[in-house]
Amino acid sequence: MSVIRSLCILILSFAGCSPISQETGIAREPSEADCIVWEGKHAIDLRTGEALWQIRTKEPWQGVCSEIAGSDVFLETQERELQRRRLTDGQIVWSVPAFSSEDYKVNEYPDFPTIAATEHVVLHAAQRRMKAHDRESGKLLWSQSLEPGGSRALLVRDHHVFIPGVPSMLDLRTGRTLWTTEENVNTAAYLPNGDLMVSLYDGVACLSGIDGRVLWKTRMSREPGSTLFAGQYLVAGSKADDDNAWAAVWDGSSGKQLWFSSGKHPTAAALSEDGETLYLGRWDHRKQEEAVDILAVDTRTWSLRWAELGELDGMVLLPVGRRVFVAEFVPTSFSTKFYCLSARDGSRLWIGKLEGIEVPHTLYGQGAELQRRGSWIALIDVQSAGSFVQAFQIHDGKPVSKWRFENK
Repeated sequence: MSVIRSLCILILSFAGCSPISQETGIAREPSEADCIVWEGKHAIDLRTGEALWQIRTKEPWQGVCSEIAGSDVFLETQERELQRRRLTDGQIVWSVPAFSSEDYKVNEYPDFPTIAATEHVVLHAAQRRMKAHDRESGKLLWSQSLEPGGSRALLVRDHHVFIPGVPSMLDLRTGRTLWTTEENVNTAAYLPNGDLMVSLYDGVACLSGIDGRVLWKTRMSREPGSTLFAGQYLVAGSKADDDNAWAAVWDGSSGKQLWFSSGKHPTAAALSEDGETLYLGRWDHRKQEEAVDILAVDTRTWSLRWAELGELDGMVLLPVGRRVFVAEFVPTSFSTKFYCLSARDGSRLWIGKLEGIEVPHTLYGQGAELQRRGSWIALIDVQSAGSFVQAFQIHDGKPVSKWRFENK
């Protein structure tokens, strides 16, 4: 599910949001490309780092379920309303009721919903129900009950939507179930032909997008610790605390294992824009030194192009032309690093100067997201407290703007 997140500083009325008027020295109004959204409720102008609008929540650190699609942001408020808002100023286009309390519950506890938007339809899923609304008007098109349990990620392709946690394929236009599978699906991603690469609790596989048949399957003696998808490739590996660490790459269509390494488990994977290089981040929990590395693997020969050392066990990779952008983080700390490597040889081109806060340890989770915006690269530091968003020039890493979440 790709998600753009946004940010804001102004505290607005509890019922909604309103534009922030500030002198920026920039004449034109922000475009869609200028806006970044964090946690579904904060919007900023990437050109200046200034707040555009904000939705208030009961607790400042609480996020909002949201999806950005073109000039719109679709979100579920804490008052359980599904809203369509304009991305640049937060104005409400329409608002409709979301779900009943029972629809959110699994094992008697509420679970976070998900949203996905296409050109014509907005999908909204809770644990026990999914609805489809007309994107233009908000009119309810259909409502379908779901079996509770598992991920509510929504994978949309053409007129179909696959829900890994059910797992079922539905007709996007009617909500009719096209097929279900007995496979215990954890995560999934579409192949170019519409079939589905899937991670299972006992291995990895590929399902037919037409009828859900298992096209190939590889069982493992132990549950894979992480499964990543990069283009047509499926990357799986050992759990983070497994002493017999390993990482492997499969061709998603044929199920052929293309590459294998031992000693480290995979933390990140990304495919170059030309499809000729697969970048992998790996980590060995047993080591203090040289525990993290980044590999560039030639997908034509599956030989190693280059390898560089990293530092932190959490990682996000974003290849852009002749550059590879790397964000590193520690899942239980506010430490974050951001830098740019040469795609040719892995040499470090520049290091981003971050303006967020750093503390030794926290109980809050942490992550990171990278987005390209024209000649800029944006780092969204997704922490439960102390989060920040910064934009940098792609070619030299010079800061463009910065914004930091104030937990108050």
